[in-house]
Amino acid sequence: MAKRERARTAKRRLQRSLGELARDQQKLSLLEIGGAPNRPIEVISSSVIDVRARSLPCPLCDGESQLEEQTAEKFSGHPLRAAHMRCKRCGIARVLWFRIIGSGAPLQN
Repeated sequence: MAKRERARTAKRRLQRSLGELARDQQKLSLLEIGGAPNRPIEVISSSVIDVRARSLPCPLCDGESQLEEQTAEKFSGHPLRAAHMRCKRCGIARVLWFRIIGSGAPLQN
């Protein structure tokens, strides 16, 4: 006969599993377009970055994200914009990367 698992043990096991799932979802979000400086979201103007960044849901809980700050950065000598976001629901912070290409070039995404 199998020994019944205690409620506290089951709760800890569930919390560990949820933590592992959150870490995996964060890793996957880094592989998406905009998740890393080598895969920026291409935009025509810096004026659309705020709206575009806020329109993307949190990769962990699908909640609404809030823009905390936008900074100018360089990656491999190329100018990029970093949108520092925080989820309003779960509080997870992340950075979305953007490259301004102007109106002359076609967008990749």
